[in-house]
Amino acid sequence: MSRSSLRTVTNISIDGQAVNAYNRTPAVNISFKVNCDSLSWVRVKYYDNTDGTTQSYYYPKGGGMIAKHNGDTFVGSFGGTVEDPHPYFKLGHDYTGVFTIYQNYPKSGDADNAGPGKYDVLLGSGRIQEDVTTSTEVYIDKDIISIKAPVYFEDSQTHLERLVGGCMLQIDGVQTLIESYNASTGKATLASAVTVTAGKMYYLVSNYLECDPFYWYCRSDPEVAVTAEYDDAEGLAVSGVYSQAQDVAMQNYQFSCEGEQGNKSFTYDFDDTFPVPLSLASTLHSIGVICEIYTQENAYLKRAVEIPAPAALNTSTLRLNLSENQATRVIQATVVGAPSGSRVFLWRTQNGKNVLIGTKIGLGASLTMQDHTAEYGKTYTYTAILASTANDETIIYSASGEITPTSKITRLALLTENGTSYHRRHFTAGSTQLFDIGCQQSEITQTLGSDVYETESGQPGAVYTDRSYDTGSITVYADRLGSILNPITSGLASLDAIRTFIASKQPFIMQDNAGNCRIVALTSAQRIYDKTSMMTKLTFGWTEICKVENAVIS
Repeated sequence: MSRSSLRTVTNISIDGQAVNAYNRTPAVNISFKVNCDSLSWVRVKYYDNTDGTTQSYYYPKGGGMIAKHNGDTFVGSFGGTVEDPHPYFKLGHDYTGVFTIYQNYPKSGDADNAGPGKYDVLLGSGRIQEDVTTSTEVYIDKDIISIKAPVYFEDSQTHLERLVGGCMLQIDGVQTLIESYNASTGKATLASAVTVTAGKMYYLVSNYLECDPFYWYCRSDPEVAVTAEYDDAEGLAVSGVYSQAQDVAMQNYQFSCEGEQGNKSFTYDFDDTFPVPLSLASTLHSIGVICEIYTQENAYLKRAVEIPAPAALNTSTLRLNLSENQATRVIQATVVGAPSGSRVFLWRTQNGKNVLIGTKIGLGASLTMQDHTAEYGKTYTYTAILASTANDETIIYSASGEITPTSKITRLALLTENGTSYHRRHFTAGSTQLFDIGCQQSEITQTLGSDVYETESGQPGAVYTDRSYDTGSITVYADRLGSILNPITSGLASLDAIRTFIASKQPFIMQDNAGNCRIVALTSAQRIYDKTSMMTKLTFGWTEICKVENAVIS
């Protein structure tokens, strides 16, 4: 006797776990591969976990038995409509569904399953508790939860009741249907009388298998009110207010605007800010803000709001002056004419790629921002842009300039991380070490974010993540440390400075003399005295920890 000739249901899905509407049942879709001679009947029992009521639903409803055989796939849909006599679900209530599947022998010469039940699912075994002489009442073990009452339905052709299935008491190879069972006393009432002695071995076999429960909720859709507007001191300010009629908490939210993605949170009233997009500096257009939320029950809601196009584009008030700082080897952008109290955003464009370099509040005088990641020999276009509102009208101010960095150096600059700013990691640049002698770059390894794993047969599988970063090493000569204008020339002082510098346990900007720029963590450092050049050679192992375009460095 097999433990189970039925395969338990493994692929139950509901069209939306949170069901919305007082008078609607969910569409419960179920599919599984049949692993028995002939599947005949499926029953789902609904439990209202809120008020304790139960309902049952049978498949096929009101029709003949199903004819599904070994290897076939069963597909069914449970639920109803307003016209269906099956009760609809109630708002605010939680539900549990349990499937029971039955098997029968096929009827000879017929396609349906009109034959007798096939009872070969072993539910358990035990010993008879008391002697019985020609009786339909037998005492077996107590509290056996796997014993279910027999299920019958009326045959549509003969109008006679037909047994769908139940649990059999098997003794010495003879099976007798258990009509009822009292779990507290262990008394089993049988369909026919038996004679047994106490201690006799018995088996419980069925033609059904009860599957694992599944769950759903009946809820109203959540609501969220979204607002968005230009803010002189912030850029694009967006906010939302969340509510749900049955008090289901919000799990998280996400704003998106012009390709930017906002942060996620667990609050009800939430807000975010975005940089004024560079596209407004060349063409005025409205901006769409999208808000997406998930509730604690994984209901999803998406809302959009549009920020009207600004009233005008002003390209004459601002001035942008660009220069290359010879002491620090960075690009300096000086903005003149920004209205006091307005936030200025500095964007950089190269080969069609826009990077937010920095942001500052204008005080009515000039302000300066630095680009620590500009690479040697590349031509960049910088644009300062801000939004200012007066008399309920928004004006976009912008000014642009172009520069090509000429400093061919190797540079390491210490960074201090200050959290996030406009959805990018915000760093502050600290002390810098410059190496003027040409460097040597090792082979660079790119991590692709794919993990391969072995399977039991056939080809291996793969799991893909969003990991993407470079690793490698760089070799330089410590001929000049400090700034170009104030180098450290003493050998001992130079060595002590570099030892302290690389042991800072902070991120670095690393820029080789070819101009390649990365934000890295140093993973190893080796030094050796080169007798030929009479200089100390330094080799740093590094791992990229942040893309330049995902950082703001001030």
